[in-house]
Amino acid sequence: MSISLEIFGDSWSLLIIRDMKGRVFRTFKEFEESGEGIATNVLADRLKNLLSAGPTSTEAYAKDVRRAH
Repeated sequence: MSISLEIFGDSWSLLIIRDMKGRVFRTFKEFEESGEGIATNVLADRLKNLLSAGPTSTEAYAKDVRRAH
């Protein structure tokens, strides 16, 4: 339980997960424009933490190899 709270316990991480599952956001820009008011540095940090913790992953975007979703 404490590990889960450590990974998902902050409100921004929970909102990001909600948007991934419910609203099917896939790109940084979609999260940034969601209207939640999250700062870009906080968004980048939370996405990085979620990627390293394992509940999310990235894959190359077929139309532009510089992008991931």
